[in-house]
Amino acid sequence: MRALLAALALVALSACTEPCQELANRLCECSGGGSARDACQRGAEDRLSTVGAGDAKQKQCDAWLGTCHAPDGAKFCEWITTTDAKVACGISLEAPATTP
Repeated sequence: MRALLAALALVALSACTEPCQELANRLCECSGGGSARDACQRGAEDRLSTVGAGDAKQKQCDAWLGTCHAPDGAKFCEWITTTDAKVACGISLEAPATTP
């Protein structure tokens, strides 16, 4: 029952977050647990408040949220270490690999 309540609370909170914060939260899930994840999330929040995330940035983050998903059968935290994943999630300057 507690797990269900926690899941529902998470869904409710994610509906209230802006796309850039939601993307940061998704990426911070891979930073480990406990204090490491908390530090990642605080750092992301600080960065967003310092740099700002206007409408254009929020739209870009929203687009990345649409592509920042591991392929079927892959684990997100393993997939995110690939170049294509970093491009799909907006955390790389490199272009994705292309097939001939």
